[in-house]
Amino acid sequence: MTAALKAVARSSKRLRAIMAGTVALVVAGTALGITHVVREKDEPAQESFCWGTLDARDAASLSAERAARYVSDDTQQQLGSVYPFTCLVGPVKEGANSPLQTSEFSVTVQGLSNNFSVGSIGDEIVGATPSRTPIQGVPGWLTPNHAGVLLPDSCNKKLRLNGAAYVRIESSSRAREAFDMDGAFRSRLLHLLMKSATGISKKLDCSDGAFVAPENTPPAITPSPLASDETCELPGFTAFSSSKVPFSEFVTSGDYRMWSCSLIATEEIKQETLLQFTITQEAQLLRLARGTTGRSASLLCDGKETLLEVNSAMFFKRRAGSESVLPEEKLFENFKKAVSKKSDCTPLDDAS
Repeated sequence: MTAALKAVARSSKRLRAIMAGTVALVVAGTALGITHVVREKDEPAQESFCWGTLDARDAASLSAERAARYVSDDTQQQLGSVYPFTCLVGPVKEGANSPLQTSEFSVTVQGLSNNFSVGSIGDEIVGATPSRTPIQGVPGWLTPNHAGVLLPDSCNKKLRLNGAAYVRIESSSRAREAFDMDGAFRSRLLHLLMKSATGISKKLDCSDGAFVAPENTPPAITPSPLASDETCELPGFTAFSSSKVPFSEFVTSGDYRMWSCSLIATEEIKQETLLQFTITQEAQLLRLARGTTGRSASLLCDGKETLLEVNSAMFFKRRAGSESVLPEEKLFENFKKAVSKKSDCTPLDDAS
């Protein structure tokens, strides 16, 4: 072989080697790139939410937008170290700048700031609405948008709160609209509230045997037209001297553990409560509520300590129908007399 041919052969070998190396780098680079993409897509989904009290199935249960993954923003929080404690939960949207673009529900833990009455406690925990219903066995309420419950007393110090600790869950309107169709929304809302609340109390080692999730979801309250001769389904009790304004009443069912009756002027667009009557035998609420002179009384009804209260709306005199309400002292005395007659009540001070 001539020198020229040998040179050509050596050049061809070098070219094949360079091309082979280039192909290998391209293949390797492509493989690395694919691996990187796969790792991004296969990033482990968040499995624990809201301080470890909820799981991925819970996160999806109140989400109107179905997604492959869900995320919460509480991962850097530690209960008892930062206040207030809030956890937002929502779906992960692929390609978004941040994982949590839209929250579907929130869980909040905070301390009570208003305990003048049972009614004001309920207003703070789940909002002022005539349609809140008590949760069986625990000091909490369920409304169309919220659910909330007081934690056991021993949790207050663990959370370093000044007021009584409570947990509230609030959902988006999208979730309510999505799940009201099959009637599951209230049950899902209550399930998440109690799972989170009992989980928090166990983590903080402040739970007690009575603080457990109820077996059933309380039915929603539906308004009824106010009868002219009977208020709040209490025989012999009327709240008005006379009224040309039509009223509706929201009365809870069941016993007097956390009973309430809210009156609203039917024609008012906002449907806000004008008067609220409460009867309470729940021990934790009895310890918290201060009561108001002339509008509250402690009785012994059917052998149980019972607190009766009447609360009126802010700017009461500006509200429709307020001019027909009985004077405050007479209103409360009539309420107390009707309850006492129905449930065999005596003043608590007279009990021996």
